[in-house]
Amino acid sequence: MDLKKFAFNHQDPIEKCVLCKEPLGDKYGHNPSPLANDGRCCEECNFFHVIPTRMAQAFNKLGGESEE
Repeated sequence: MDLKKFAFNHQDPIEKCVLCKEPLGDKYGHNPSPLANDGRCCEECNFFHVIPTRMAQAFNKLGGESEE
């Protein structure tokens, strides 16, 4: 079994955040759901946009009132 195909290839194009279009900053990124269905998002978008959206959705599902 050739394990080289599983190694991170530094010659791959740099992936960009699906939300802000900036480079991810690492090779994994974050799941952008529910703001996008495909791709990955950067740390900043995850912290300032994705997580607050998820928290708001969870809060609303528990019967809380949103601030909107």
